Amino acid sequence: MILGDIFDVAEAIGERAAEGAGWYDNNIVDGAWQSAADAYLRPHLDRPNLTVVTSALVHRLIVAGTRCTGVEYDVAGQKRKVRANAEQLATLLSG
Repeated sequence: MILGDIFDVAEAIGERAAEGAGWYDNNIVDGAWQSAADAYLRPHLDRPNLTVVTSALVHRLIVAGTRCTGVEYDVAGQKRKVRANAEQLATLLSG
């Protein structure tokens, strides 16, 4: 028996209008679901060159030519500006 013989096959399960059955990607490690933060961020939180800012509202990305070199944001009403030099990489995540 083939899945498509019983159910409609959904090509993209994550889409809002998807109906049917299909493959769903999961990140399972040692039998437990693992988020992107668990997999990529948490193992590096103790690095001295990493600062994680939560609950921030970004107002503007600072762009020089074709590169993003900084960000203006606020946390709890306090405005902040961060710039990166050639050796730094700033990554913005939302969730």
